[in-house]
Amino acid sequence: MKKYFLLIPAIILMAFSSCTETDELSDKEHEIIGTYQYTGNRDGMSIIAKDYFIFTGIVNTESAMADSLNTAENRRNEFSVEAGKWSIQDSIVTCTSLYNSNPAGVGTSFRWTYTIDGDNYTFNILGDNGEVIGKGTAIKLN
Repeated sequence: MKKYFLLIPAIILMAFSSCTETDELSDKEHEIIGTYQYTGNRDGMSIIAKDYFIFTGIVNTESAMADSLNTAENRRNEFSVEAGKWSIQDSIVTCTSLYNSNPAGVGTSFRWTYTIDGDNYTFNILGDNGEVIGKGTAIKLN
């Protein structure tokens, strides 16, 4: 029950953002908007709409993503939800958390890059100096 309760604010945020126009988006923005199912060692989904995102899932112990998250040892194998705003500049996506199931994450930002091969996406989480600190894969569902 707790994990579904956490989704309510995120769903409201996405419903609000889906009412906005997408005609003014750049090609880079258009190519990442969608719904994604994580593959590999992360279970969950991402929804990226105009200006807003929702990331949900469980970070498994074996995941490289677990090592890149704050307090990774305390968050492994835990259901998490994060929602907020995103922007893209020079092919680097910046996400800022407005809601996070880990209260310490609210207001924090992280950056990532991506590559696309058909419906397969590979993303790289970047550290403060632009180095890759985590990797993941996903399939675009729409």
